[in-house]
Amino acid sequence: MLDASGTSTTTMVNDDGSVTTTVTDSSGSTTESVTPAVTTENIDGSSTTTSTLLDGSTVATMTDPSTGASSVITTDSSGTTTTVSTNGDDTSTTNDDGSTTTVSGDGKTTTTVASDGTTTTTVVNDDGGVTTTQADGSSLTMTGDGKTTAITDAAGATLTHVVNSDGTITSTDADGTITQTARDAMTTNITTGVTTATITTSDGDLVISYSTDLSAITVTPPAGPPTTTTSNSDGSTSVTHADGSTTTTSSDGSTVENVASTGDKDVRITTPVTPAPTPVPPAAP
Repeated sequence: MLDASGTSTTTMVNDDGSVTTTVTDSSGSTTESVTPAVTTENIDGSSTTTSTLLDGSTVATMTDPSTGASSVITTDSSGTTTTVSTNGDDTSTTNDDGSTTTVSGDGKTTTTVASDGTTTTTVVNDDGGVTTTQADGSSLTMTGDGKTTAITDAAGATLTHVVNSDGTITSTDADGTITQTARDAMTTNITTGVTTATITTSDGDLVISYSTDLSAITVTPPAGPPTTTTSNSDGSTSVTHADGSTTTTSSDGSTVENVASTGDKDVRITTPVTPAPTPVPPAAP
């Protein structure tokens, strides 16, 4: 933080909960101070360590030694509270409005519960694509390259759409009926090169937009928010969700990075499974 006089102030919460504040004035002179944390032993055997920052915000870390679970409660100077809880490998974030987001240990399953109790689950599939399931049981699945989308309604009926290499779209409904949407039935933005197709379904209009090279494909189902799948130059796949959050999966599936709409980043690294070698039968005598 830099003030009008050119003085900068930085704060850092140390491992023991104390807070180190470093002040550097315009001449480059630096002073450092350490504010000790306050640790409280709770009646249930857990402990709470509270750190107070320069702006009046606090960071409280609660640890339960019997389970290993921990929670970090951040309260800013305006009183807004965010809680991040870790139980095993799962991490849950509780916002001030009561909504929660839970990320599994491998980063591949994200469950969001809104303040009204509505639950949405997003699972990263083996190919880097995602399946998002709404509270009513309906779901949208996009493959890693974004070219195939399967939309399943609450009754279990599935409608599949494939963006072909020539830019046409093939749709298959629940009873197996196949329809083809030709390029001349689509519109292309001459500035961005993005092509948009509107497909009429029994549930309403489905909109599919894609870039010229098919590296970015956005699907907006009739009754749901848009989802965009982007194939990156390093081979990873990024999915942008309706709330602005993104999920990026490395080409080998070993790293999953979830970035919330607030910019908070959660990276999970797993060891990819190497298949056992196929046994070679002995040579015939």
